[in-house]
Amino acid sequence: MLKTGATKSRYVYSRLYEVDDILFFDNLSTMHRTKEQTDPAGRPDSANARLPWRLSAKGTPNVIKKS
Repeated sequence: MLKTGATKSRYVYSRLYEVDDILFFDNLSTMHRTKEQTDPAGRPDSANARLPWRLSAKGTPNVIKKS
């Protein structure tokens, strides 16, 4: 039920990645997945495939509290 509500089109962000694009998201509060990159005709586009990197930070972030 959560997945059905959270994946409604109004909550989904999607884009066609281009060279030098960078996307950051909070892994603890974001659901994410990927689809195969395709060319305009819908064929697999290995020349423009994504190269995902996972970076993690250690420790607790400093959070600025609203006053």
